[in-house]
Amino acid sequence: MLLLLLCNIQTFAQYESEDDPNDPANFKRQSGFYMGAFMGGYIPNKYTANNYNGYGFDLAGNKNYFANSWIYQKIYNQYGGGYGSQPDLIATALGVDPGANPKEWTFVESDMPNHMKYQFGFLLGINTQYLLNKNNGIMLNVNFVKLNVTGSFTMERNKKNSPPASYDSLLTFGIVGGEQRLFIQLGYQRMITNNQKTNLFVEGGLNINSTQFQKNEIAINSLTIDLVTNFNQIAYPSSTYYIRKPSKTGIGAFAGLGLDLVIGKRVISQIVYQPTYDKINIGIDPKLKLQHAAGLRVYYRL
Repeated sequence: MLLLLLCNIQTFAQYESEDDPNDPANFKRQSGFYMGAFMGGYIPNKYTANNYNGYGFDLAGNKNYFANSWIYQKIYNQYGGGYGSQPDLIATALGVDPGANPKEWTFVESDMPNHMKYQFGFLLGINTQYLLNKNNGIMLNVNFVKLNVTGSFTMERNKKNSPPASYDSLLTFGIVGGEQRLFIQLGYQRMITNNQKTNLFVEGGLNINSTQFQKNEIAINSLTIDLVTNFNQIAYPSSTYYIRKPSKTGIGAFAGLGLDLVIGKRVISQIVYQPTYDKINIGIDPKLKLQHAAGLRVYYRL
């Protein structure tokens, strides 16, 4: 009986020690495998934003010229009555006569979008780390972000009962794009201070990205037009075929600076700023460019 009582006391003491907030041993980085989540913000470089300016790409991946561009084909041919029997839906959207000849609206190359820009994106991921010791770890991260691209283009609407060269107004409309990026990071993390609970760290390694062109749309008042599908009633009377959307992989590098906080015996959180220098390998002449991310990681030791 005495032996059983002593064993119970010892077991209780061990359990209490594991959760004791005053026990320094519970707030030390322990070697082993950690799995966690990342949530933060992502600011992309603007270099590839013009992939969504309405010119688009041909089936070989080359940029279209104006007369063959996605936006011109949509406005003039599919929705502007260019295929003969089709109504001029562009005129209806602009509030002018759809039967007028010549048309009471124009769209020329100088009206094309030329200042496309990415919006801030939310970066989410699964982050893992194997701690070799309290100061050194090997990282493997998988992060994901969906990005929106915005810009504008113009159209000229003619005055009624006036020569074609006389214009009522220069109208501005919106164009949007959508892109998703998947990042796989393999790297190394090192503590650069030696405090008990809170330390600064640096990290770096290989950053592989898989980027996919998702959407490209314009809106002319209430008329929304998807630029990434093309429908030709004459050549393809009963079918819709899809234009090629660029989707490729690029390689670069990442670095990071952050604050490591040991929350408990198995839980670590990290606040990190992480620039990446990588090639978003879609569009024409992709280049290595700097992108920025920052956020919070929470790890749990398995």
